[in-house]
Formats: sequence, structure tokens, C-alpha cells
Amino acid sequence: MTREAEAGVARPLERPANAMRKSLRRMLDEIPESAGADDWDGEGARAVAPRTVEIAKSVLAKLPGYILAPEFDPDVWATPRGEVDFDWAAPCDAMLTISVGPTGRIVFVCTLGDEERVSGSGPWNGELPAYIEGNFRRLRDCLGK
Repeated sequence: MTREAEAGVARPLERPANAMRKSLRRMLDEIPESAGADDWDGEGARAVAPRTVEIAKSVLAKLPGYILAPEFDPDVWATPRGEVDFDWAAPCDAMLTISVGPTGRIVFVCTLGDEERVSGSGPWNGELPAYIEGNFRRLRDCLGK
């Protein structure tokens, strides 16, 4: 029992980012059952490999808390390509997607309004690449945060 519980002190409410991280983790935990076999969508989709889900979980663990805020509407889902995509959208007409595949390569696309689109890819080495973090900051900045 924690000291707070022993003293009858209520635990502080979870920060929204922590709650969102847990929600996304639960969604990742469901992918092997819902998309773990070929043709899981009835339209020829590739199975999402367990390794892909594990890499996606390690990416989730490294995401900065501010990008998990509800105003970015974060989501995670299996793709017909056998990958896992994380998506963010902001009301300032900005979107960012990170795709995780079984090879350990991550791909991102960031769109800011109608005029600017940046993308890149690289191996997952356990840390978010600087180019992805930079685009997360740009997404945050478009909201004036």
C-alpha cells in the first residue's frame, strides 16, 4: 500500500497524455488479434507481424507527452500493408503520420496546411529521430501551444 493510500489521500488525476498513452497501448494490444492474419480485412490485407506491434509499442513509449494531448486527436491502427500507423490531426489543418513496419523502418509524413508537406524515413533505433521530433514541435506550434 502506498503512503498516500495509508493516509487516505486520493491519488492525483492522471494527466491527459498518460491516459492517452494507455488508450493507444490498449489499441496496439488488440492488433495481433484483429489484424494478425493475412486478409484480416477481407480485401487481401497483409498480416501485422508481432514484431511490428512491438516496435510500435516502443515508438509509443518514446512519444513526447504534449503530442498525446486530446487536441491532436491521436490514433493508432493496422494498415492493409501490414504496418501500424500513428496519426495526429490538429484543428489548424495539420496532420502527421508515423508508419511502423516489421523491418524496423519508420516512415513519417507531416502536412501543414495546403502548402507544406514533409516526409522522411529511417531505421528505428529506440529513440525518436530528430526530424520527427521537429515536426511534432511544428504541429504543436501551429496550435499556438
